[in-house]
Amino acid sequence: RIAEGALKEVPVWCFHGSNDVVVPPKGSTQMVNACKKAGVDVKYTLYAHSPAPPGYGSYTGHASWMQAYTDEALWDWLLTKKSKT
Repeated sequence: RIAEGALKEVPVWCFHGSNDVVVPPKGSTQMVNACKKAGVDVKYTLYAHSPAPPGYGSYTGHASWMQAYTDEALWDWLLTKKSKT
């Protein structure tokens, strides 16, 4: 559950692999939907296929961060954000 107003000032971009065998994407999808309902500025990228983290071959789909960090759109988006404090 999203505390009323807790994230309204924090832009969020969530990344997840649809093939994640460690943490199913259902939780991220539910969180993103709750954030949207609460008025949070949230983006969600659900990759069709994410790799396993280096050294953890059986953790298929759990390294969506690898795809996110190589996506120029993430860095462009991040550089448009400013702290309000």
